Amino acid sequence: MSMQGFRATHVVPPGGLSTRPQPDPALPPGQVLGGGLEVNVDNEWGAWAHVVCSNGWSAWVDGRTLIPRSAPASGAWSSPSSRPEALERSSSKPSPSAQLSRAPVAVAGAVLIAAAGLLPWVRGGGSSSNAFKVPLKSLFVLNSGSGGPKIGWLLLVMAVGAVALVAFSPDDIVRRVVGGATVVVAALFVIQIQRALMHLDSGPSLISTLGVGVLGCVIGGAMVALAPEVTKRSP
Repeated sequence: MSMQGFRATHVVPPGGLSTRPQPDPALPPGQVLGGGLEVNVDNEWGAWAHVVCSNGWSAWVDGRTLIPRSAPASGAWSSPSSRPEALERSSSKPSPSAQLSRAPVAVAGAVLIAAAGLLPWVRGGGSSSNAFKVPLKSLFVLNSGSGGPKIGWLLLVMAVGAVALVAFSPDDIVRRVVGGATVVVAALFVIQIQRALMHLDSGPSLISTLGVGVLGCVIGGAMVALAPEVTKRSP
């Protein structure tokens, strides 16, 4: 917002108001806005308000303490609970269910990852095997045998982790890493299958050998990694 287009909607209460770069009370307070400063509120999230100053600087503050531009400045501190310090003792973050409802793409991707573990990953000889029958070490070693942890359990952990990150984490970066790692798992599996087929003089093609579960894993991981941000951030 330029200075020419600035329109004050609220006034900072007497005594000033501490700011934060994101609407998260766990973050340390930033610069303090001086009492009486005129600001423009361009976004709100629960008790938080995103304010823009006349010079274009912006931050998140306790919106409950701001004084509407048309209201008198007196009585701004009518209740101790309205002070910005109270924001640190109370949670203004949305509930986990609200977070999940705001991220349908990421949640759907996590569900698809879990379902992909139950779908066929390898086909051949009139039978198929899902990820819960494929050893995890087969991602790195040819002819690794059938023992040890299975890929399906890793996918299940990733799916549950993705949902938990959407519901509880204030940061989207880790969720994107989990989604990307899921795609890498599928890619490593495809590479190992191709290597195994190259050792055969004649045999099925890669497409006919891979099951639909591998594709589901790739799509689900991409949905988790590329879904829009869940946490609102300051501009």
